[in-house]
Amino acid sequence: NSQKVKQLVAEMELPYKLEPEAIEALQDSSEGYLQELFTTAYGIATKHKRVTLYVDDIQEVRKIRGPVDP
Repeated sequence: NSQKVKQLVAEMELPYKLEPEAIEALQDSSEGYLQELFTTAYGIATKHKRVTLYVDDIQEVRKIRGPVDP
């Protein structure tokens, strides 16, 4: 939610304030990133004939994506 985004931004101690639209954009992009990450990781789990998602599945997705993925 936007409270978590605001909290994270506050912890970064930025020398400027973010407008509500910028916070909403950060939230939208974060949700999109996580949705894509988990969807791809679940695809890997099903490839291995599992319904349980493991940390290794997520790490494999991040390895496949390369350095673009922080």
